[in-house]
Amino acid sequence: MKKSSTLLFLCLIFTSCSMELSFEDKFFVRSGEADLPVEVRGNVDSDICILLVPGWPGLGLVYAAEEAFQNLESEYKMVYWNLRGAGSSRGNPSLESYTLSRQAQDLGLVVESLKHRYGNQKIYLLGHSFGGFIAAEYMAGEGSTQNITGFIAMETILKRKMFIEWTRDRVLEYALGMKGDPYWDSAYTELLNTPADEKAENIDRIFSYAGEASIFEKIDYSPFYMNILAETFKGNCGNMEVLITQFGGYARFYKEIHIDFERLSEIFLPTLIIHGIPEKKGFGRDAALTIHDELGTPINQKKYVIFDKSGHLPYVTEPKRLVSEINSFIRQINTE
Repeated sequence: MKKSSTLLFLCLIFTSCSMELSFEDKFFVRSGEADLPVEVRGNVDSDICILLVPGWPGLGLVYAAEEAFQNLESEYKMVYWNLRGAGSSRGNPSLESYTLSRQAQDLGLVVESLKHRYGNQKIYLLGHSFGGFIAAEYMAGEGSTQNITGFIAMETILKRKMFIEWTRDRVLEYALGMKGDPYWDSAYTELLNTPADEKAENIDRIFSYAGEASIFEKIDYSPFYMNILAETFKGNCGNMEVLITQFGGYARFYKEIHIDFERLSEIFLPTLIIHGIPEKKGFGRDAALTIHDELGTPINQKKYVIFDKSGHLPYVTEPKRLVSEINSFIRQINTE
């Protein structure tokens, strides 16, 4: 009986400690006609917030279901949110408001809300996919440097046009190697006359041939898709009305970012660049190095790492390494 009481007492202490360290806070941020849902989870005692700027917009809150980010919650406050017109966001923003500059303004309001709710926090922006584009646009703007401590660019599309051109060149190489094959001879001629621009038909043509030429490695993302399914049932991916709005608005927005981000030299914050290399000839390495070199950040405060077992979702394929790299980066910045 005495042993059982002791065990119960220890369990209560452990549970109480866990409850004190871990918390969840949910609120909305108003930005014009849009209400943006924000969820803050993790270590209540930490003075560090990692604000995740999502990629494909409907997935903002879905990131919270991933092992890598749940592990980061033990050390920091992790902040998840949905972009305007996406997921469980509310309001009725006009289609004209789906622009890069407006998305950056939305991000700025989320940052301000965190400062207001939690006081003097060190905020790191973790931009994934085109979320990195939004984060970069915000950081290159006036006044953002004083609000942000560091930037983590994870598989961003900051060099989107470069990626499209690179893909077309690899397919052309493949087609040339298949010279004499009527299909690939025709594809070669067609691609020579296909510009790597923002037009959907050109992008679709290039990536369709890239799939046939097996330019990209196949990676198992099934755990990620299962998380999306689970979060959809919870309402975090939005209903059909939201999805229709999302696709209408983001079709406009996506055209705006089929370019290379040209203002990297205006970003001076400490930066960690993370890229996978699903492409057999390693575009990820070229993109990471180019972003690294163009940043205005001092050389000793910027770093790029290549996840050679990952594609676009390193938090799915190499979660432990991702957590380790982020922890190392934040510790380095906080001790300087």
